[in-house]
Amino acid sequence: MIKRNLRLEELISCLDDFIQNVMDYCTNVKNWKIHYNNNNVDKQEETEEKLKESESKFYQGFLHLLSAESKLLVLGADELQAELRALGEYAQEMYRAVHKGNSKITSEEIDEKLNTLKEKRKGLYKSIGNHEAAEHNKLLQRTHEVSR
Repeated sequence: MIKRNLRLEELISCLDDFIQNVMDYCTNVKNWKIHYNNNNVDKQEETEEKLKESESKFYQGFLHLLSAESKLLVLGADELQAELRALGEYAQEMYRAVHKGNSKITSEEIDEKLNTLKEKRKGLYKSIGNHEAAEHNKLLQRTHEVSR
């Protein structure tokens, strides 16, 4: 049970890191677009640095996601792994759509994508909680049956 809880804490930490990387990247894309559109060269250079750094973290963040998926498979939580995979695929779609070269995407559209990502994260956390409650109940039931 302790090892399982540690794995879940690691899983949630991996997921939190990944989501934060995505949100930082999208925020930096929005900021870059604002400075670019306002022809604010001084801020644009500073924002370009932050954008490059956050883009690298976003891309590397997929390693966190892969690690989290592995932990779910080890725990035998195939449904949760599939839900996490769907979140990752959505993040890939975001990565392809949200970038400084996409002049058509608006700040509002980026915000919509971020809100969708947050909803997917919320749903995944709820599923993890439900899964863990069910696992805990199974353990209690087995313990009760053994003690009879």
